[in-house]
Amino acid sequence: MKTKKILLSLLILFLSLILIIVFSNLIYFTNIISSSELVNGYVQREYVQIELYGKTWDDDLSTISGKLKILDNNGNEIAVIERSWAGAYLAVEFNIVSFDGKQYIFPHCIYGKNRIYEGKDLKKKGINLEKYYIDNKECLLLGNGCSPKSRHELYKIERFSNSVFFNLLAGEKSIYTVDLSKCKTGYKYSINYSESEGFTLKEI
Repeated sequence: MKTKKILLSLLILFLSLILIIVFSNLIYFTNIISSSELVNGYVQREYVQIELYGKTWDDDLSTISGKLKILDNNGNEIAVIERSWAGAYLAVEFNIVSFDGKQYIFPHCIYGKNRIYEGKDLKKKGINLEKYYIDNKECLLLGNGCSPKSRHELYKIERFSNSVFFNLLAGEKSIYTVDLSKCKTGYKYSINYSESEGFTLKEI
């Protein structure tokens, strides 16, 4: 009898936690709708710049070094990542978030790889880029010309897009990978996005 009461109590507790989580996300979702009304969708612009320094090989293990710059919507530099990655090539991933009739683009990660064409089983050990443009609950992809409130609202959208409830609540997120295998050492490249061309990689 005691065992049944304990199991029943645990079940009620579990269901209560689920309801609290769902309810809190529904409340947050309504706040995000307000956020999308205050922040425009993607801007046709340059998102990052890349420069490759070179490759090294050691016992069949390759390393590639370079520099990545993250830019705001005014073309100003937010952060510079300068380091080496394990692999022969680099790739940059972007999160494309569609919500409330608008689209938002967030640089997600840069990682090294040993083959140009990736399989689904590829294990990516890259650098998360969000931490470089999220600061003090503001998304710095919106430049200084935007208000701190607007940057905070975009931060809320970016954070919520990573929630397991996002796709369930009328949101959609996809990942686009820009392959850098054709980039040459010593040259600078720009990753841009436009509605007509999508993502493009251009030498600058």
